[in-house]
Order: sequence, then structure tokens, then C-alpha cells
Amino acid sequence: MGRRRVVTMACAKHGSKRWAGCEEVIRPSHGGGGPVFIPLLQRREGRGLRSASRGAGGRGGAAGGPREGGREAEDARPRTPPSPPRTGRGLQRLGTVCPLLLSRLGGGLFLMSYQKPVRSLLRCRRFHVTVRHGGSKTDAEHRWLSRHLKDPFVKATRENNYRCRSAFKLLEINEKQQILSPGLRVLDCGAAPGAWSQVAIKMVNAAGTDPKSPVGFVLGVDLLHIFPLEGATFLCPADVTDSRIRERIQELLPERKADVILSDMAPNATGIKELDHQKLISMCLSLLDLSSSILISGGTFLCKLWDGGQKHLLQSRLEQQFQEVRIIKPQASRKESSEMYFLAKFYQGATRSSKV
Repeated sequence: MGRRRVVTMACAKHGSKRWAGCEEVIRPSHGGGGPVFIPLLQRREGRGLRSASRGAGGRGGAAGGPREGGREAEDARPRTPPSPPRTGRGLQRLGTVCPLLLSRLGGGLFLMSYQKPVRSLLRCRRFHVTVRHGGSKTDAEHRWLSRHLKDPFVKATRENNYRCRSAFKLLEINEKQQILSPGLRVLDCGAAPGAWSQVAIKMVNAAGTDPKSPVGFVLGVDLLHIFPLEGATFLCPADVTDSRIRERIQELLPERKADVILSDMAPNATGIKELDHQKLISMCLSLLDLSSSILISGGTFLCKLWDGGQKHLLQSRLEQQFQEVRIIKPQASRKESSEMYFLAKFYQGATRSSKV
């Protein structure tokens, strides 16, 4: 047999009040396997632990006496009962927090084998969740925040009660190109959160605030929810590229037609510039197909795109259907951004395409 020693473990049932012991039998080097744990008798008040495998007739018993100087002599010495581990209260608290933990992991046997990891865990007294505070921002986040706070368009957005700074992009384009005027019907695609619709409502007099000017109409469509605006009709959540939604758009538009189609929509960015560019070009081409059934002759088409290798595909399609096509980058668009806008005016449709 191998060497024996007595160890203690926490009783999962009684916590720190009562303790049970077990005997660890360390097998010889020639006999494979790990240690074997043999339960001992329960500890009693004023008495030490008794080994069930040791009796009066065992090795080193009363008949032969212990051998001096040998390992058997050390084993035969009277053993003092080991004190309970200091983690009793912590173990009881751990069992209270997660009662299934001890039973799933083998109760006290698990805790006896892994006392050091459990003690280090219990010293924490609670489970922590890492929360990033203001002082733990990355360098990129610091740069973005600094740029955002210094942005004059962000300050002007708050002062003019616009929903986001992109409103100034449309304001600048309209100031130079005069694409919005009172009485026009506007389809705003990718309208959330509603900044472009705010500008369109004011420019086409959709709310009827100017009684001397004709009243226009603004319809906003987006996959995201848009909070209501006086003077605008929102269709959300809705995918403008869906054929069923297209029919619904025509039902909502006066006389089923629109004078201006605005698009500030963009796909969810993946971080791969060429892939994001292709997705946005595909969305703009799909919206251009919608214009054939909604946009009136002589109408205007404004869409956002990101610069890339397939920009010429969209540009050639626009030149086939519109008399005037140009690329615009408003001042509100950040210089480091690849964002730009295609502005196509005087829609001719199939007539223009057949001539080309």
C-alpha cells in the first residue's frame, strides 16, 4: 500500500459548523492512477479523526509496536485533528449564491482538491463585471469625441433643434441647387432619425405654416423607427427595396407620384470599404429602378454614396435617365470621409435612355 495522510474538506451540507474528514491514499509510483479518497468517520467533539482502515492489528499496532526511525513510526504517532479551513464562511456564502454549484462539481470533494483557487475566488467576495468609464477610452474614441465637440455643425444642430447634423448637408445642397420648393412632393428614403424630413417639411411647406404658399407633402421611409414630425408621414419599419413596400409608397403619395426623391440611406458598415461600397451602390440602383414608376418627368434624384470602384456604374445609369448629373460633397461632410452625393436633375426616363 501507499503512504496515507488525513485531510479535511468542507461539508457542503453543514458549512462551517460541522466538518467531515477523508483519508487520501497516495499510491506507490509503480501503481498508476491518482490519489484515492476514502471517507473517514465523522469528527466528534474532543476526539480526533479515526481511520477506518487502521485497527489494533494493523501495521505499527499495539502488538508489535511502532518501528523507531521508520516511516511507520511517523504514521503511528497520535494525530491531532486538523482545524477547519478558513474558507468555511465563504464556502457557505458561495453555496447560498449558487446552490447547484457544489452538487454539480462533487460537493466537498471538489473544494478539497481545489482549495487554493476557491480561496482566491472567495477573497473577492463578489463577482465583478468590467465597466468602461470615461477614463478608459481608446485613442480613437478620444479623437472622435474631441472632433465631435469642436464640430461647428454639431453645435448648430442643437441650436436649430435638428435631429442630427446631416440636416446641414441637405440645407447646403438646396441652397446651391434649389431642388426643394413649396408644394413639391418629397420621398425621403433612409429618413431616420428625421433630420432631412425636418428640412423638407420647411422647404416644401408640408406643415402649412405659410398660408400664402402651396402645401407640399413629405413621406419618409426607413427600416428604423422614426418619431413623428408635424407635416410628415413616415412608413417604418419598411424596406424601400421591397416590391410590396413600393406599392404602399405609391398609395401614400398624392397622385402616386413624387417630384423629388432623396436618399441618405446606407447599409450597416462592415469595415471592409469595398464591400460596403458595393452594398450602397446596389441600394442606389434599386432605388433608381423605383424612380421609373414614382418620379415625375423633370423630377430630381439625390442619393448618397461612398467613393469606390463601382461609382461609374451608378453614374452611367443616372446619365441615361437624367439630363444633368453632378457629384457634390457638402461642407458638412467631413473631409476624411469618402461620403459624396449624386445629384441628378430633369428626369427623362425611358425617352432619355432610348436616345442614348
